[in-house]
Amino acid sequence: MNYQLLTISLKFTDTGIVISVQKFSDSGLLVTLFSKNHGIVKGMVKGQKKNQSILQIGNQISFEWNARLEEHLGMLTISLEKAYSLLHFSNYLKILSITSVAALIGKMLKEKEPMNNLYNDFVNYLENLKSENWLTEYSLFELSLLSHCGFGFDFNRCAVSEVNDNIIYISPKTASAVSASVGEPYKDKLFLIPKFFTDRDHHASYEEIINAINITRYFITKNFFAEGLAKPPQASENFYAEIYAIVN
Repeated sequence: MNYQLLTISLKFTDTGIVISVQKFSDSGLLVTLFSKNHGIVKGMVKGQKKNQSILQIGNQISFEWNARLEEHLGMLTISLEKAYSLLHFSNYLKILSITSVAALIGKMLKEKEPMNNLYNDFVNYLENLKSENWLTEYSLFELSLLSHCGFGFDFNRCAVSEVNDNIIYISPKTASAVSASVGEPYKDKLFLIPKFFTDRDHHASYEEIINAINITRYFITKNFFAEGLAKPPQASENFYAEIYAIVN
């Protein structure tokens, strides 16, 4: 009796943002994408020179992922949808912000865990880079990233008194919101909640934006990159350094 060997392959198509590109072989690249429907996806792309301009951090691409087994490193067939990196190529700080967000996503999210809403937030951030308040949007994206990773904030209720008004502080220790009256004796040890965290129409000053980034950076580091955990991505450290240098 003759038996025919069947080759079973797994494949899917999706849209994603390039968050990491590494050399895999002389002609191949290991590419990490944050996809709309499949979360973090890794795969190999053949044709290093041909695809170099497409595979820039922050670019949006459509792709097909194909592998014999789900646990295998799949092959990616790609096409460009929107070149966000090219749109902001001349603005060093915006490019740094894109690489920072991409690096944080790559470090903080698990592979193949769908996060459709966070993906949409990432695309909205990339779209909002052309606006004047793009730094505000950066901080709000880090806030969204924390929330989707299970570290969200409730800015509507004081954790101590349970009142719902005049909530102006966040505790670095508990990540709980605190009212003005409760927090007053400890205000030097608390974060002041940026107004645009709760009022998206508020036009933030640069000092407010720095305060917001200090808050999100603190809780990202505390929960993901504290001593004994992974190191913070260098791309994010570079971005923060540039932001702080503007103030100083």
